[in-house]
Amino acid sequence: MAPVALALVTLAWRPALQHQPDGVELTAVRFFRGGQTTLIDGFCRVPFSILSPLSSGDAGYHVDVKVLDDSGNELYNDGWSESVSAGVLSMPGGSAIEPFKFVAKTGAYRIDVSVRDSASGSETSSSTSVSAFTERPEVSDLLLTSDLRRASPDDTVPHPGEIRKGALFITATTRPVLTPHLAKLYYYVEAYPAAGGAVTAVAHIVGAGDHEIIASAPDTTVVPAGGGILASGMDLTGLPPGDYHLQLAVTVGDSTVTRSAPFTMAGFATDSVVQATAGRRGGAADQFASATDAQLDSLYAPLVYLQTSDEQGVWNGLSRQGKINYLRAFWAKRGANAEAAYYQAVAETNRRFGEGGAGRVPGWRTDRGRIFLKNGPPDEVLSRPLAAGTQPYEVWKYTRGKLRKYVFYDETGFGHYELIYTNDTHEVSRPNWQDLLGQQAVQDVMNF
Repeated sequence: MAPVALALVTLAWRPALQHQPDGVELTAVRFFRGGQTTLIDGFCRVPFSILSPLSSGDAGYHVDVKVLDDSGNELYNDGWSESVSAGVLSMPGGSAIEPFKFVAKTGAYRIDVSVRDSASGSETSSSTSVSAFTERPEVSDLLLTSDLRRASPDDTVPHPGEIRKGALFITATTRPVLTPHLAKLYYYVEAYPAAGGAVTAVAHIVGAGDHEIIASAPDTTVVPAGGGILASGMDLTGLPPGDYHLQLAVTVGDSTVTRSAPFTMAGFATDSVVQATAGRRGGAADQFASATDAQLDSLYAPLVYLQTSDEQGVWNGLSRQGKINYLRAFWAKRGANAEAAYYQAVAETNRRFGEGGAGRVPGWRTDRGRIFLKNGPPDEVLSRPLAAGTQPYEVWKYTRGKLRKYVFYDETGFGHYELIYTNDTHEVSRPNWQDLLGQQAVQDVMNF
């Protein structure tokens, strides 16, 4: 599952960007489960543009899902309600993904989804057709996502908006939307070789007219008899805005099968809203009131980078209700959208910059995470993971306002990047940073 880094620096071809539709979007992905049984994962995208605010400023909606066979008989029926906080509702382009799943025998089916707005009572509907597998396929359908992570003994419950596939948690989506600063795309498929053996996957990024932009190196996995998982990631930093497909060519024995799924690369303006679903389940008061004591502490800890002097040093002396009141007051001072945007950024730093080992460090507590949270994504990044004559290092440059550079150095060689030099007067540089990097790397930094 190691990410494949793709250098996309000079691409002259520019496809037209197609925005996500305003209506309810519906997709279905099929996985073989033996005999005549197919597991179907469904994903429904609910755009907040179809919702009206309630008197509280929040919004709500009810989802109904029905699955009918080709004779009109009902196979599956489910419904549930969700709420959207006022801060998240106001984000332009925000939406929520509602996942569901059902098991079907061989046959053709129609999925009907309707979303009813709690404020106005208006309904928006969508339908799609799906056929269960008639026999064992070589490969399942292709599932794309903007985030994928492994479960662990201490992390067994999916986060809101995630589904679980074996040992993997996958962020649910109908069509991943990437941005210049959130540019990782992950795929998940299942291969079903009857006898087991080596399975090779090659990912192709294609645009309009099946114009191939780039292809990954072959990735070979030994799959046991009966089936196994193929999952990997691609860093698409530098891919121009537009609509694309990932075409995955999977070779099982002498047979090669291609599966395809769409995704979008959006522009810089989408960075703050592409993950707007994170805060949809209730407003700040609901989130804090329902949190455990440990969760309250985890919601408080990353605020160290935002606190004013009068907000510091009081947390440990507060009662549970006092902590809830503190968090409500803290975010009330900072505007309706600040809470969701900041916790979204914290989640992103944890995903990008978390450091492993026995004493695992969450991303927000690392040097790179701190700079990311304080300044936002860098405008330019110079990455040297295999630098000659020195350890790995990265240089971040911010060109908005005063020019700022930050040099992060992995002295251990195990992914522990520390800030060793910056021209930011609010941060500290190491006196020997040039000796650590070496002359060639220092010149590289200065020329960047």
